[in-house]
Amino acid sequence: MPENSNANSKLMYGVGQHAVSIGTSCWVRIGTTASDAKEVGMVDSMRATKNIQLQRAQVCGSIMPASIDPQSISVTLNLSGFLAVPAMYNEGVPINGAGVYSLESFNPDSDDFINGQVPTKFDYMDFYDKHTGLILASFKDVIPSSFGISINGGSYVKADISAEGLYMSSGDAYLEQ
Repeated sequence: MPENSNANSKLMYGVGQHAVSIGTSCWVRIGTTASDAKEVGMVDSMRATKNIQLQRAQVCGSIMPASIDPQSISVTLNLSGFLAVPAMYNEGVPINGAGVYSLESFNPDSDDFINGQVPTKFDYMDFYDKHTGLILASFKDVIPSSFGISINGGSYVKADISAEGLYMSSGDAYLEQ
């Protein structure tokens, strides 16, 4: 290949080779910050959406609003095909200053809600490409909101998880690409 093949691929496909995330090198990590985040699993796909609710100030007799102002922000995450690391099924993954997380952290027991216990909140969650060392996306104050199980013949049993958070970032390293 020519020496500038990466430049050619950017021209051909719009992104460089390093912008492609491969499932076996992209990890879900949780912690209190990026520096202490630990790998808890991988996902087939992740989709995150930040929605900003807007309020339009309509004036009688005018088609256009007088102003548009932000009212609230919501961040939703959908993880499809979550495959937890083995420790998540057994003793859990200890996170400095945040306790021990297991698969039950994503799928709390229904009795916990009946007894008035607060659901698990992750201080920090990110999606980390181990191959390139990039944080592709990060979130703060994440609370799981739904949990499902996917079973396909000849494959691992995986989970489908939805969650909501307060903050969403693409990460400085990702933005510099």
